[in-house]
Amino acid sequence: MYLGSKTRKIKAMTIQEVKKELGLTDADIAEFFKYANANSYATSARKEKLDHGIIKMFLACRDHFSNGG
Repeated sequence: MYLGSKTRKIKAMTIQEVKKELGLTDADIAEFFKYANANSYATSARKEKLDHGIIKMFLACRDHFSNGG
């Protein structure tokens, strides 16, 4: 799967890969988005959308800063 603009393609990552690279846990992400705890985030109906947004933000930042941004 690829994400990105029409002119460039960025290979997608899984949320597990992003969490591993950044050293994040479900508890960290829960805190970022003001969930009560890691379980609340893990069982959230919006978890898939949050994870997708986290991945896209990570890839965009990594791409920006790797190009001298």
